[in-house]
Amino acid sequence: MTKVHFVGDVHGFAGSLSILDKPNTIQLGDLNLYGYDNWIMEIGKVSGVVSCKHQFQNKVMFVEGNHEQFPKLNCNADEPYEVVPNLYHIPRGYVSGRTLFLGGGDSIDRDSRKDGISWFKEEKINSVQVDRIFAIRNRIDVVVSHDCPHFALDGIPLPHGRVKMMLPTGLILEDVFRHVKPLLWVFAHYHTSIDLVSNGCRFIGLNTDEEKEIDIPLDDNFFSKE
Repeated sequence: MTKVHFVGDVHGFAGSLSILDKPNTIQLGDLNLYGYDNWIMEIGKVSGVVSCKHQFQNKVMFVEGNHEQFPKLNCNADEPYEVVPNLYHIPRGYVSGRTLFLGGGDSIDRDSRKDGISWFKEEKINSVQVDRIFAIRNRIDVVVSHDCPHFALDGIPLPHGRVKMMLPTGLILEDVFRHVKPLLWVFAHYHTSIDLVSNGCRFIGLNTDEEKEIDIPLDDNFFSKE
């Protein structure tokens, strides 16, 4: 088992870098819509977004969320790959040890975003990626993702008086759950802390900027592999 430092949504804010740039980190999506070498410091009243650069000192891994700079990502890659120095993206359907990684999600604010600028169709899990997962035959104990199966949070109150909407990604993840039958599912996306058991699986959801250390079954060289 490997002790992993998980981090929830950070949305490109420079103030989150102190919790993100740590050893054995996996960030759970909605990392940075603005590009992975620019981090927001503040929103200026006159000049707009004020950004800064950051050089990662540790090898940081992430699955993508729905708010990402998708033109800079390859969600169908065979292996994790470096996006900027020391920041590695884990593609959809990648397996390490007995852990499956699966980024992606649905933007509930889609109507207020601009195609190709603040919204990208690649946020959604596609049929090729689903087929990749359904081809998995080895044992999977843990799923690490941005979203979670719809049933896990169905009817549970969420921030701002919301409840979980029935959206395509949540329904696809229900199919993934039935196929791999995990014991643990780690995710973010909902901007609230969650820890519950449903259908024999423990679901741990991280809030925005939340950190949590969890032991998961990864290959020994997961964080050292080039």
